[in-house]
Amino acid sequence: MQKDYYLVLGISRGSDLNKIKKAYRTVAKRYHPDVSNENEGGERFLEIKEAYDTLSDHEKKTKI
Repeated sequence: MQKDYYLVLGISRGSDLNKIKKAYRTVAKRYHPDVSNENEGGERFLEIKEAYDTLSDHEKKTKI
């Protein structure tokens, strides 16, 4: 089952690149391994980064 990258970043499917970037920065700050006290913060951060990389690249975005 494929991950819902929009849900990972907490945005709607119609979001533009600026909204995607803003959401990524907000969520990444929260779950960054150097800042987060959560045990799974590092894994969550990698998932957030993967979501941003996919949604910010037009070619990857069209494949999902």
